[in-house]
Amino acid sequence: EKVASGRKRDQDRAIGRALANRVSEGMRNLFPRALSYSLSVSGLNSHRLQPKKNHCLNILNSSVLQFPALTHLLFDETNLTEGQLQETGVRNMDLLQKLCKTQTVPYDFDYGVEIQLPTDSPIVVISAGTRALLPVDLCVPIVPNEANLTELSGDPFSRVSAAQGERLRGVLYTLRSCKPCTIGEEMAAKLENYYVEQRRVCSDGSRTTFSPSHFSLLLLLSRLMAQSYGEAELSEARWERVRDLVVVAE
Repeated sequence: EKVASGRKRDQDRAIGRALANRVSEGMRNLFPRALSYSLSVSGLNSHRLQPKKNHCLNILNSSVLQFPALTHLLFDETNLTEGQLQETGVRNMDLLQKLCKTQTVPYDFDYGVEIQLPTDSPIVVISAGTRALLPVDLCVPIVPNEANLTELSGDPFSRVSAAQGERLRGVLYTLRSCKPCTIGEEMAAKLENYYVEQRRVCSDGSRTTFSPSHFSLLLLLSRLMAQSYGEAELSEARWERVRDLVVVAE
């Protein structure tokens, strides 16, 4: 049983590493700024991720977490194994969790002075476990099998022409610059009724949880889906589609 469990764990890690490599390559091809960082116990313990002011040279020592806004980030947790995080490692994990939760990076200027600088960086976390260590808004599970390894091997853009890649980048840029999708009065009433009903279901025990943050995430994803179809106003069809997708992902 232990041998089978070990083999499954190794297979999960192999799937995760292959996926991380493919997603990383895709991000570098699609976005002008993309950064991949592989998390490991030894790496977290040995490398300080926080930007820190060097008062002797009067410069700011650069770090992994010093990047311009709109840098797409990929954190790969598949190399994390059992081990003890030291003080630097614990500090680094705290910084990464804060970045994922609040989109801010604290810059250390010594003497107890930290300046919280905001960033605007989409984050992808890939983990081989049942859940990621870093906080994420939405989890998409991938069931490992031999077909996954075959599909994930090779160059992800080998079958994409230069013209297709250019069009993909154009679509992503256009969506980023679109005005936020609006919600009409009729749709707003339906959303309000849905929220009230889900809270009622939670109160009688039929559903474990439905928080305001969960509802806010559904609204955000629905608006983004509507924008991806070139729609300026959220429709019931897009709202229901996102609800179906989130249920499948959960």
